[in-house]
Amino acid sequence: MNDALPVFFPFFIHHSSFIISNVMGYFIVEVALFIPGMLALLIGNVPLTRRRVVRGSAARLVGAVLMIPLPLYLFACKRSHVPPLGSDQPSLDPLMPETEGFARLAAVMAALACLLAATVLAIVTSERRRRQ
Repeated sequence: MNDALPVFFPFFIHHSSFIISNVMGYFIVEVALFIPGMLALLIGNVPLTRRRVVRGSAARLVGAVLMIPLPLYLFACKRSHVPPLGSDQPSLDPLMPETEGFARLAAVMAALACLLAATVLAIVTSERRRRQ
């Protein structure tokens, strides 16, 4: 009976890998914001459009704002005992699925809020690109 189950229902084979890759997507979004944030913090120059650029301390502040979600997500996962990359091991805690969902929702909201704040800050502090 158990051997025939994957033949008739092939989605059971990929179900756990779908959950892992879906959960890892949150971490990938956080890293995708962290890397440009670190580059902006180190370089101090953020090209906004073809004609507008953010330079100096404003660009470094934009970079710092973009770097906030990843450490915040890792701290929230550490404090709530949620694995940041997901886990397919069952937990004895009956509230663990809700805790994982809340931690991931908070991660998405933090990422969107920081992206919005960095975008507004970059638009407000941008200047025309100098001709060379």
